[in-house]
Amino acid sequence: MTTTKRLFASAMVVAVAGARLVHALSPAVQAPVAPVVDAERVRVYHARIASGVARLAARPSLAQLLPLVLLGAGDGGNNEGIVDDHRAALLALAFYVNNWPIEAMVPEARGWPRAERRNTLLRGRHDLAQHFTVSAVVSAFSGTAIANAVGLSKEMDDVRRASGFSFSDLAADRAGTLFGEMATTSSESARRLQGRLASGLIEDDIMPAVVGLPDNLTRAEFTRRYGDVGSPAYTRLLDEIDRRIAALPLFH
Repeated sequence: MTTTKRLFASAMVVAVAGARLVHALSPAVQAPVAPVVDAERVRVYHARIASGVARLAARPSLAQLLPLVLLGAGDGGNNEGIVDDHRAALLALAFYVNNWPIEAMVPEARGWPRAERRNTLLRGRHDLAQHFTVSAVVSAFSGTAIANAVGLSKEMDDVRRASGFSFSDLAADRAGTLFGEMATTSSESARRLQGRLASGLIEDDIMPAVVGLPDNLTRAEFTRRYGDVGSPAYTRLLDEIDRRIAALPLFH
């Protein structure tokens, strides 16, 4: 079986599994979460979202939400605390942007205030904001049950929508991954991010243009145009995405 066929086949397996779940996240993955994530930290950043989004438009840019949630994280604590704060902030933000119930990950959240729903956009698209925030969390919590659970939830959402393969989504994934790395790799990189947030953030800082990136490709169309994952045509387009991301001001 080619890599492309495996990609689409695995998506169908996830869809079948996802249909059996009551929530976006399986209860089976909730048990290991407590030792990894600090519920009180998540509560702080969830509260920032709940109090801050009411002042935003109905369809705000993710570039507006990121400073609202992250700016000032770690203030008053030690240098190592800022990394944990960034992880908690990104987790709260990803659950909000993807409209997932935060109590599925943090049971204590059942009594927390609810945030008004805002359809967060990136490059004018909600799905790109979703991909960016999920990839940031998966990067921030790499190797943990949280990363696995969040990544699985997003994959199930994508399969249910049956939108096909999207290079724009891939660009948002890769940009979000770099953002998550910058936020949590070290206290030094986390402080650099705080400095950039304090100087103001726009979409051109965090997300490349998606003009010319093919979207909504069926398996047959993907195969016709690119052959397989790793083919020269696919690699050229991936290199172009990476070139665009490398040019973003935030990651210089």
